[in-house]
Amino acid sequence: MGGGRGTTSRLGRFGEILAVAGALVLLAWAFRHTERAAARTYDILVLVNRSNPVRSLDHNELRQIFQTTRMTWSTGEKILPFNLPKSDPVRRTFDQTVLQMRPKRVERFWIDRKIRGGNPPPRRLSTASLVVTMVARKKNAIGYVRSRSTTRAVKVVARIRGARILPP
Repeated sequence: MGGGRGTTSRLGRFGEILAVAGALVLLAWAFRHTERAAARTYDILVLVNRSNPVRSLDHNELRQIFQTTRMTWSTGEKILPFNLPKSDPVRRTFDQTVLQMRPKRVERFWIDRKIRGGNPPPRRLSTASLVVTMVARKKNAIGYVRSRSTTRAVKVVARIRGARILPP
């Protein structure tokens, strides 16, 4: 009869392990979704070089610049747009708000443009800090970062909050 007690004890330990594993899975899921939500709670700032005379850009202007259908500033100088990596949540939010395209659609857009001989996509930089650095260094540059990633070395010309594009 002592065997029944050992079985119950083993089942009890198995249940405890299962409960702990379930709790860990739930915590991981909650962390991942909280992290995604946090990425959307920050404003995204569209930045230009401090010497750029542009003060504000609207939705249509941003779309044209980041789809590279508008290639020059009002001064006649070539625009140098920078994107974050495709996997970056700030990039996905930016593309959905400004280009009004989900990641797969953006990818198809640029493949189509390449096939048809259109302008190339904005240059992709690996980090937000690199975007800020390049925009600060390049007179004709434009890029975007999460609001906490910017410095005074650049000028904000638009702000994205949720699905809205706002003035700086």
